[in-house]
Amino acid sequence: MELSGTSLRTLGIPLPDLDSQNKIVAFLDDRLQQIEGLLAEQQRLQTLVVARRAAELDLMIEHGGLESELKGVDSPWIDSVPTSWSFMRLKHCVARVTVGIVINPSHYYEDEGVPVLRGLNVRPGRVSSDDLVYMSEESNQLHSKSVLEKGDVVVVRTGAAGAAAVVPDWAVGGNIVDLLQIRPGPEMRPQFVELLINSRLVQQQVVSGSVGALQAHFNTSSLSNVWVVVPPLPEQDRLLMHLSEHLTRYDQLINEADTQMTLLDERRRAIICAVTTGQLDVNSLAA
Repeated sequence: MELSGTSLRTLGIPLPDLDSQNKIVAFLDDRLQQIEGLLAEQQRLQTLVVARRAAELDLMIEHGGLESELKGVDSPWIDSVPTSWSFMRLKHCVARVTVGIVINPSHYYEDEGVPVLRGLNVRPGRVSSDDLVYMSEESNQLHSKSVLEKGDVVVVRTGAAGAAAVVPDWAVGGNIVDLLQIRPGPEMRPQFVELLINSRLVQQQVVSGSVGALQAHFNTSSLSNVWVVVPPLPEQDRLLMHLSEHLTRYDQLINEADTQMTLLDERRRAIICAVTTGQLDVNSLAA
């Protein structure tokens, strides 16, 4: 969509006299400054919560908590891990790492059929059904290598490279386009793999291993060779239980801040609209 100069010149607008315009500008300067201040405060609080959430996740993923007994490791990404944990490349602790359809994927799109996940559907810890595309069952079987199973973890490879999420039940049996796919296997819980890939430990390696001048591009080999911590399964379960409780609390605070910022932005737009269209008379407010 494009707004041309001709269209802009022919738009009808309400035009108060200059004195009223000055009063409107002064009123909006005052009111919008208040709203901007509240927005900035909500953004600051949200940033602090996001940083605290990330710090707690990194502490648990890298060191198992504050009380764990540690052993040193020779790595530029981490200096030590709990003594009962292993430190290895991802390909050595999962069943497989593969990639979805990358050659002419739109050729297979249909109006209905099995769901197909793309990079825009995946964010850290979440898979969205917004803007979902589909393919026929025949095309799905043609690309059986990347058919999704329960417990698979999908990872973005282009754009927001490295964002990972466990495949939701509604997408099982579907397929993927331009996403990487991890099948955890018996040594790794899918939810732990998701947290691990989204953690600082792996994300630093994702940034280092991504290529592309305009968009980060992360490939199968890069993901397979990232170094990860591998706790025993009981330890993974303990960490997941702890993080489930704590990260949920942080997420609630983050969502509350999002809601407040949305409401403030709507309030800002409503005030601007009301004043500039004459629905709100600044003269009566001043009186």
